Amino acid sequence: MGVVTAGDLDIDLVGSPVWRETSADVTGTPRAIEPADFLARPGDTVTLAQDFRTELQGDNMLGRITVDWEQPPALAVGVSATYSVRDSADALVVEDVALGDAGTLAPLDTDDDGRSDTFTLEVTIAFDREMDDRFAADAAAQVADLGTVVIDLDQVRAGEGFTS
Repeated sequence: MGVVTAGDLDIDLVGSPVWRETSADVTGTPRAIEPADFLARPGDTVTLAQDFRTELQGDNMLGRITVDWEQPPALAVGVSATYSVRDSADALVVEDVALGDAGTLAPLDTDDDGRSDTFTLEVTIAFDREMDDRFAADAAAQVADLGTVVIDLDQVRAGEGFTS
Protein backbone atom coordinates (compact mmCIF):
# COMPACT_ATOMS: atom_id res chain seq x y z
CA MET A 1 0.00 0.00 0.00
CA GLY A 2 1.07 3.58 -0.58
CA VAL A 3 1.83 6.07 2.14
CA VAL A 4 -0.28 9.20 2.49
CA THR A 5 1.50 12.11 4.14
CA ALA A 6 -0.42 15.16 5.30
CA GLY A 7 0.76 18.62 4.36
CA ASP A 8 1.06 21.67 6.58
CA LEU A 9 -0.63 25.04 6.26
CA ASP A 10 0.02 27.70 8.93
CA ILE A 11 -0.13 31.47 9.49
CA ASP A 12 1.32 33.47 12.40
CA LEU A 13 1.52 37.13 13.37
CA VAL A 14 5.10 38.41 13.54
CA GLY A 15 5.94 41.11 16.04
CA SER A 16 3.57 43.75 17.32
CA PRO A 17 1.30 46.07 15.35
CA VAL A 18 2.76 49.52 14.65
CA TRP A 19 0.64 52.66 14.25
CA ARG A 20 1.97 55.65 12.32
CA GLU A 21 0.61 59.03 11.35
CA THR A 22 0.97 59.18 7.57
CA SER A 23 -0.62 62.57 6.81
CA ALA A 24 1.05 63.94 3.65
CA ASP A 25 0.77 67.55 4.83
CA VAL A 26 2.40 67.05 8.24
CA THR A 27 6.16 67.54 8.62
CA GLY A 28 8.00 64.53 10.02
CA THR A 29 5.59 61.84 8.85
CA PRO A 30 5.43 58.97 8.90
CA ARG A 31 5.91 58.93 12.64
CA ALA A 32 4.98 56.38 15.30
CA ILE A 33 1.85 57.15 17.31
CA GLU A 34 -0.15 55.64 20.14
CA PRO A 35 -3.70 55.39 18.73
CA ALA A 36 -5.37 55.92 22.12
CA ASP A 37 -3.52 59.24 22.52
CA PHE A 38 -3.58 60.47 18.92
CA LEU A 39 -6.05 63.30 18.23
CA ALA A 40 -6.96 63.05 14.56
CA ARG A 41 -7.98 66.19 12.70
CA PRO A 42 -9.78 66.52 9.38
CA GLY A 43 -7.33 65.64 6.60
CA ASP A 44 -5.19 63.30 8.75
CA THR A 45 -4.31 59.72 7.82
CA VAL A 46 -2.98 56.99 10.09
CA THR A 47 -1.71 53.54 9.13
CA LEU A 48 -1.52 50.31 11.10
CA ALA A 49 1.16 47.83 9.98
CA GLN A 50 1.24 44.18 11.09
CA ASP A 51 3.66 41.54 9.78
CA PHE A 52 2.54 37.95 9.34
CA ARG A 53 4.19 34.75 8.11
CA THR A 54 2.72 31.88 6.12
CA GLU A 55 4.14 28.36 6.06
CA LEU A 56 3.12 25.69 3.55
CA GLN A 57 4.54 22.21 3.08
CA GLY A 58 3.40 19.19 1.07
CA ASP A 59 2.98 17.90 -2.43
CA ASN A 60 -0.04 19.30 -4.24
CA MET A 61 -0.43 22.04 -1.60
CA LEU A 62 -1.76 25.38 -2.78
CA GLY A 63 -2.70 28.12 -0.32
CA ARG A 64 -4.49 31.45 -0.63
CA ILE A 65 -4.41 34.37 1.82
CA THR A 66 -7.57 36.40 2.33
CA VAL A 67 -7.84 39.60 4.38
CA ASP A 68 -11.25 40.63 5.62
CA TRP A 69 -13.00 42.02 8.68
CA GLU A 70 -14.56 39.86 11.38
CA GLN A 71 -17.65 42.10 11.37
CA PRO A 72 -18.26 45.27 9.40
CA PRO A 73 -16.86 48.11 11.52
CA ALA A 74 -18.71 51.31 12.35
CA LEU A 75 -16.90 54.35 11.01
CA ALA A 76 -17.78 57.93 11.82
CA VAL A 77 -19.10 60.06 8.95
CA GLY A 78 -16.09 61.28 6.97
CA VAL A 79 -13.78 58.44 8.03
CA SER A 80 -12.75 55.81 5.49
CA ALA A 81 -10.37 52.88 5.62
CA THR A 82 -8.49 50.74 3.10
CA TYR A 83 -5.87 48.06 3.39
CA SER A 84 -2.92 46.83 1.36
CA VAL A 85 -0.57 43.86 1.68
CA ARG A 86 3.16 43.95 0.89
CA ASP A 87 5.48 41.00 0.36
CA SER A 88 8.95 40.64 1.94
CA ALA A 89 10.48 42.70 -0.90
CA ASP A 90 8.05 45.55 -0.02
CA ALA A 91 6.13 45.07 -3.28
CA LEU A 92 2.36 45.63 -3.14
CA VAL A 93 0.51 42.36 -3.70
CA VAL A 94 -2.91 43.71 -2.67
CA GLU A 95 -3.49 47.46 -3.02
CA ASP A 96 -6.06 49.84 -1.57
CA VAL A 97 -8.94 47.45 -0.93
CA ALA A 98 -11.92 49.15 0.71
CA LEU A 99 -12.73 48.33 4.30
CA GLY A 100 -15.13 45.39 4.37
CA ASP A 101 -14.09 43.99 0.97
CA ALA A 102 -12.06 40.78 0.90
CA GLY A 103 -8.69 41.02 -0.84
CA THR A 104 -6.97 37.86 -2.03
CA LEU A 105 -3.31 37.32 -2.85
CA ALA A 106 -2.16 35.13 -5.69
CA PRO A 107 -2.01 31.46 -4.67
CA LEU A 108 1.08 30.23 -2.81
CA ASP A 109 2.40 26.99 -4.33
CA THR A 110 4.70 24.54 -2.50
CA ASP A 111 6.04 20.98 -2.40
CA ASP A 112 7.55 18.58 0.19
CA ASP A 113 10.40 21.06 0.81
CA GLY A 114 7.85 23.68 1.89
CA ARG A 115 7.99 27.44 1.81
CA SER A 116 7.68 30.32 4.23
CA ASP A 117 6.65 33.85 3.22
CA THR A 118 6.43 37.04 5.24
CA PHE A 119 3.92 39.78 4.43
CA THR A 120 2.91 43.13 5.92
CA LEU A 121 -0.73 44.12 6.27
CA GLU A 122 -1.25 47.91 6.20
CA VAL A 123 -4.61 49.39 7.22
CA THR A 124 -4.93 53.11 6.37
CA ILE A 125 -7.58 55.29 7.98
CA ALA A 126 -8.34 58.66 6.39
CA PHE A 127 -10.21 61.52 8.05
CA ASP A 128 -11.87 63.60 5.30
CA ARG A 129 -10.96 67.30 5.18
CA GLU A 130 -14.67 68.16 5.02
CA MET A 131 -15.67 66.24 8.15
CA ASP A 132 -16.67 68.13 11.28
CA ASP A 133 -13.72 69.41 13.26
CA ARG A 134 -13.79 67.40 16.48
CA PHE A 135 -12.24 70.29 18.42
CA ALA A 136 -15.11 72.73 17.94
CA ALA A 137 -16.77 73.63 21.22
CA ASP A 138 -19.94 71.65 20.56
CA ALA A 139 -18.63 68.98 18.15
CA ALA A 140 -19.00 65.31 18.97
CA ALA A 141 -15.80 63.27 18.97
CA GLN A 142 -15.21 61.50 15.64
CA VAL A 143 -14.32 57.96 16.70
CA ALA A 144 -13.42 55.18 14.27
CA ASP A 145 -14.10 51.68 15.60
CA LEU A 146 -12.28 49.37 13.19
CA GLY A 147 -13.22 46.10 14.79
CA THR A 148 -11.01 43.08 14.12
CA VAL A 149 -8.96 42.39 11.00
CA VAL A 150 -8.89 38.70 10.02
CA ILE A 151 -6.13 37.16 7.90
CA ASP A 152 -6.96 33.65 6.67
CA LEU A 153 -4.75 31.09 4.95
CA ASP A 154 -6.82 28.41 3.23
CA GLN A 155 -5.96 25.41 1.09
CA VAL A 156 -7.13 25.87 -2.50
CA ARG A 157 -8.80 22.75 -3.91
CA ALA A 158 -9.35 23.86 -7.50
CA GLY A 159 -7.98 26.12 -10.24
CA GLU A 160 -4.50 26.95 -11.47
CA GLY A 161 -1.80 25.14 -9.47
CA PHE A 162 -4.09 22.44 -8.05
CA THR A 163 -3.34 19.08 -9.66
CA SER A 164 -5.68 16.54 -8.08
